[in-house]
Amino acid sequence: MYDFFNHERMKKGFLLPLVACFFGIQFSNAQNIPVEQMRAAVKNKTANNPEMILSSAHQDEALGVWYSYWQQTLDDVPIFNGISTAVFDNNMKLRHFADRFIDVAPGTKHAKAHRAEQVLDAAISAVTWGENSMRISGAIQRGDTVVFSMIGDYKLDFEVEVYPVFVLSEDNALVASWNVSLPPSSTPDWWQIRLADSDLRFLEKNNWTLTCTHHHEGEEPHYNWEHWKEEAADAPENTTGYYVFRFPVESPSHGGQSWAVEPWDSLASPAGWHSLNPNIPVGFTITRGNNVYAYEDRNASNSPGYSPNGGVDLLFDFTFDPTKSIIPNQDINITQLFYANNKAHDLFYQFGFTESAGNFQQNNFNRGGSPNDAVVAEAMDGGGQNNANFLTPPDGTRGRMQMYPWAQTVSTEFLHIRFPATALASYNAVEAAFGPRAGDSVVQGHFVVMNDSSANPRQGCIPTSQNLSGKIVLIDRGGCTFVEKVTNAQNAGAVGVVVANNQAGNPIAMGGNVTSPINIPSLMITQGLGTSIRNTIENDSVIGEISDTIGSLFFDSSLDNGVVLHEYGHGVSIRLTGGRLSSNCLSNQEQAGEGWSDFFGLAFLTNPSAQQAATRRGIGTFLINQPVTGTGIRVQPYSTSLAQNSLTYNNIRTLSIPHGVGTVWAAMVWDMYWALVDKHGFNANMYEATGGNNIAMQLVIDGLKYQPCSPGFVDSRDAILMADSIRYGGDNQCLIWEVFARRGLGFSADQGSSASRADGTQAFDIPLFCEPDFSTHKFDEDGVLPKVYPNPNNGVFSVDFALWEGEVDMHLTGIDGRRLKNWDFSVQANSLVDVDIRDLPAGMYILHIHGSNGKKITEKIIVR
Repeated sequence: MYDFFNHERMKKGFLLPLVACFFGIQFSNAQNIPVEQMRAAVKNKTANNPEMILSSAHQDEALGVWYSYWQQTLDDVPIFNGISTAVFDNNMKLRHFADRFIDVAPGTKHAKAHRAEQVLDAAISAVTWGENSMRISGAIQRGDTVVFSMIGDYKLDFEVEVYPVFVLSEDNALVASWNVSLPPSSTPDWWQIRLADSDLRFLEKNNWTLTCTHHHEGEEPHYNWEHWKEEAADAPENTTGYYVFRFPVESPSHGGQSWAVEPWDSLASPAGWHSLNPNIPVGFTITRGNNVYAYEDRNASNSPGYSPNGGVDLLFDFTFDPTKSIIPNQDINITQLFYANNKAHDLFYQFGFTESAGNFQQNNFNRGGSPNDAVVAEAMDGGGQNNANFLTPPDGTRGRMQMYPWAQTVSTEFLHIRFPATALASYNAVEAAFGPRAGDSVVQGHFVVMNDSSANPRQGCIPTSQNLSGKIVLIDRGGCTFVEKVTNAQNAGAVGVVVANNQAGNPIAMGGNVTSPINIPSLMITQGLGTSIRNTIENDSVIGEISDTIGSLFFDSSLDNGVVLHEYGHGVSIRLTGGRLSSNCLSNQEQAGEGWSDFFGLAFLTNPSAQQAATRRGIGTFLINQPVTGTGIRVQPYSTSLAQNSLTYNNIRTLSIPHGVGTVWAAMVWDMYWALVDKHGFNANMYEATGGNNIAMQLVIDGLKYQPCSPGFVDSRDAILMADSIRYGGDNQCLIWEVFARRGLGFSADQGSSASRADGTQAFDIPLFCEPDFSTHKFDEDGVLPKVYPNPNNGVFSVDFALWEGEVDMHLTGIDGRRLKNWDFSVQANSLVDVDIRDLPAGMYILHIHGSNGKKITEKIIVR
């Protein structure tokens, strides 16, 4: 039943959840889902009577709600990301609806004008990925979907899925298209490529693998290794234990190792961390179990390598040596990765990332969802440097975490000029995060300046006809990605690339999304050194080499719990947004995926004795030689102090996509975290529901379930407000409004299109009912007020108008200010008006009553 990490299944068994998502619901669980009752309520909520199928649904029995996700279709063809969220109580009353249904113009059809083989060929041509010799070895048709078995250059076999979709264009028209789900065997990517049905032109693509390549400037090492002067603690007797950096210790620079003894949670991991069966406590003695399989992948083969063995007692007793590189620290690297992934699994489980919600487990214990998708966690991955990534396919297909080594010698003498004598020297340079290392071999050649005959010929942004065979090419920074520059040089025969910075300051570690193999080393140097070498080339022949005469110290990113949580968090946010069977809902520009992941790392690793609200918190400080209060790999450190972190909603217009955009969101929810801690206190037990820290995490996880597919910042804010309304009765509404308004996502903020990060409008206001002087007694100089009762209510209440007379304008708004109901009528003294809003979800609303004589009242209405 549980073919755990069968290598063939990893390549050939992943497509069923996708097909189920689009063409029929797949529920391998015991929950009885009232599909037709849900469908009727959703259709009643929409004006255009859309065609739809239920993609997935799950129940939160403790809260008493159902989450359902509805895929819009047209003639049984899915509309890409046309997924709406509907939340019901156990009585099937609709409590929340996030609409992503699209109006369909009359006559819209999908001609299916091309065969699947033609579509596949066009998709491969549209994205250069270096596997032109791959060929089809078989095909299976499932309705309109064709699944091709492929043979490629680099691995054995893999599968590609092709199926028809509709894509919403920028002018809101539906374009008949094809989606190709294509996992290149030579890269970590899993592309979703969409082509127009009419002419197979490329439309767009998104990647199920989220890569967290980070650009940073080097600093002098700031490690505090005092922890390592202490003697290691004795191993526990007769019990399972891991000698690791236990949560909330973020990394080796934040604290020392200690024993984590039987650290699993019995609800989340009933079989423990080393078995698939609760009746067999020790199924594996290596770093492998129901939630994760951790191993090294130094050869970048994407298949299991070495794993530490804890023996029958399951004691993993390995000590980190900060003076050694990754291989001597191999056992602790993998053990730490195993511990952190399991800990993440168990913690997220408490807040609602369960089997039925789409979590990562091999055996789901008949609790819902799709099994056989435990995380494969690859430590010391040889596929890159200074990087990490996470692959999130739909539920039922295993997630993959790849943790790369990080160079601790950030800048050293990698560039050596041997001729002419006037330039003879070794120079500091920074290696790229992709391609071979400078120390892998000595690369020698004549230096030439890139000239691609474009308007900026030295930038190397287009393929060049220049003969670069055997040359080391000097290229200017700017104009395109680093990967494009190096790829163009390599294709013209270059043996190495040196990129000159285009601004003053230190060079950076070049990163990027590699879509085809890069086999030559590349470095970055300062702007001044680049100018000097270029001037020398103009007057003389320059010969040199790229090599590492000293060697670098590398630490594996597996040792940084914050980075591991960040990567695992991508799996959480993707599976919860739009439901467990859709992995595409966080591919729009204004989505906050990187922000949620940063927040998870911050929140689960907070130690209030050392970190307070205003404390500077950087992401990845350990990996880039910064102190624990350093900026880290983001543009600003996280802090509630605006002097330390000044980011507001407007900043997403110019910051990078997706990391810069996500940083702004994380700053907002980090403010919310500390505001809730101030109100509710801090609970060091992260498995409990109380404490502001745990309430903040619960609101974020619930918000992911409530928000629509392709959310913008306003959508995500409103989802958190709705989560508070449903779970906590709106107890934290004004607090939430205040923290978001503080950074520009206030009541009047407008996100524009969530497809663009550049068309939003920030605002710093809060709703009227959150103003300090808000009162229902406003503007009634007579002092005799209408009364609303009962309040709270079940959606039916009465308004006693007392002594009011004349015309009345009454309307109801949501907490986001949108007008939901309007009434106009006349009243006489002692008039009683009955109001029925049972067609609206439970939650908090604002009732506005305006009299013709200028009298006004505003009343909060709670519908339970």
